[in-house]
Amino acid sequence: FNLVGSVRGQDSLASTIPAILDFIQIPYNGAGLFGETIVYNKYLVLKLLQQAGVPVPDSQLFNKATDALDEAIKFPVISKLNETHGGVEMNKSAISGNNKELSKRIQKLSKVYKQPILVQQFIKGREVTAIVLEGRKTNVYLAEKVFDSRNSGGMKFATFKSQWMDDSKESFDGMLGFSISLIPYVGDGSWVDQTLFEIRKCLEGDDVPDPQ
Repeated sequence: FNLVGSVRGQDSLASTIPAILDFIQIPYNGAGLFGETIVYNKYLVLKLLQQAGVPVPDSQLFNKATDALDEAIKFPVISKLNETHGGVEMNKSAISGNNKELSKRIQKLSKVYKQPILVQQFIKGREVTAIVLEGRKTNVYLAEKVFDSRNSGGMKFATFKSQWMDDSKESFDGMLGFSISLIPYVGDGSWVDQTLFEIRKCLEGDDVPDPQ
């Protein structure tokens, strides 16, 4: 199952794993090459969704802190790294109520991460994750993230702490809970270790592998 989120610390290289698996013809589940390629550009994904008729928040890509916010985008806004996932830098300062707060936030993120910053009008409401499983029949599963709304002022969203730090007790960063069921694998798994070894060898080497 392809759960790769980065390679050698670079999120944008995650697409190399399904690419290698496709090339050496190893079947896998999870995100494919196309999905992994575009998903690390949040602004591009937004535009594709918009063209497909899916409603999206008013958004703008900031390449530098001195860029002016589009007048069509009203405060409060939420800002995030355009090319990095995992909730990195998603905290209370992600919400800006005016130009001064936004400029300070953009300056910090641009200086540290050296990538464009996606700014969106903040939409108060429920946060739902959609998981799509494709195969003989496509199934879509929805999961709502439930937050502790105390002291949040209605600005509820998944922060880095709420996703990854189990000791978080802040009401703003109310922990997310999930019910997990493990499905046992039935079959011959003797091929797994050797395949993983070959994949690592391919990633660390300079030669193009034989697809056979």
